[in-house]
Amino acid sequence: MMISYELADKLALFHKDNARLITSVGGIGGTVPEIITMVDTVQTGKARDYFIPTTISSNLSDQFEGLIGMDFMSNYTVKVDMRKKVVVFEELPPRGNMPGGDDEEWWRINFRQFASLRSEWMKVRKKLDTWIDQQKNNIANRNESIEVAELKRFIELQRVEADKLFNKLNGYAIRNSVPMEWREY
Repeated sequence: MMISYELADKLALFHKDNARLITSVGGIGGTVPEIITMVDTVQTGKARDYFIPTTISSNLSDQFEGLIGMDFMSNYTVKVDMRKKVVVFEELPPRGNMPGGDDEEWWRINFRQFASLRSEWMKVRKKLDTWIDQQKNNIANRNESIEVAELKRFIELQRVEADKLFNKLNGYAIRNSVPMEWREY
């Protein structure tokens, strides 16, 4: 799922204690910043799903504020009624082992992604700490010291947000009895 910064603000995603990890996405037009988070509940009409990985970025169009992706739609048959100009979601019957409504692949992909993000920010923090220790005598002036401190605060914030995102996923997995072998730590 992808939503705009404006919609995320309307939904108060920036005001809650949600995990919000800043990252970027690149394509033909270049690279743009985005935020990765989890939305607890998504509902359109009577169709509802829980715990949806969501990307927050700048508007893709003036015509809409987001896109509902396969994380949501995979539990429904989706029909477009052109005469009535509506999309109809018909819930699929329960399928096999799907704790929390998601299959093994969904759990493995999300655990792998969130564990990787958490691990990478921990590595960046350790590298910066090592660099700072090596440079203590070489930091020439106060401005450079302030910039290093700001970088350290940003990296720590990102590490904390990645950890919160991972812990949120893990908590949801625990509540839904997701098998341990589906989880990557």
